Amino acid sequence: MVSVGTRLFVGDNSGALVVRCIKILGNSTHLARIGDILVFSVQKARARRKVKRHDVRRGLLVRQRRRILRRSGAMLHFYTNTVVLLDQRGGPAASRFFGVAPHEFRGKKHLKLLTLAHSVI
Repeated sequence: MVSVGTRLFVGDNSGALVVRCIKILGNSTHLARIGDILVFSVQKARARRKVKRHDVRRGLLVRQRRRILRRSGAMLHFYTNTVVLLDQRGGPAASRFFGVAPHEFRGKKHLKLLTLAHSVI
């Protein structure tokens, strides 16, 4: 479960590697779900990239370890909690997205993220 203070991995080529959640936007509960926008600080980053350590950014939660129950009855969960960085307009900040994206993004406003993903499950 992703809450404030959770360490997350970054699933794109923006330069950040590990981030820590500061705030969950648009959710009345204290737990984030897939598709929620998070405010986080960068804990670990690659050298000579746009994203530096201790930057405060926004990102979209794309994978989480908590199980997701779909309408078809299938249960889905991932092995890591992963976030993708967003730019000021709400689009992806990077040009590549590593790994798979869940099918739940198709109904939301993040279709650009689905086109960057390797595959959709």
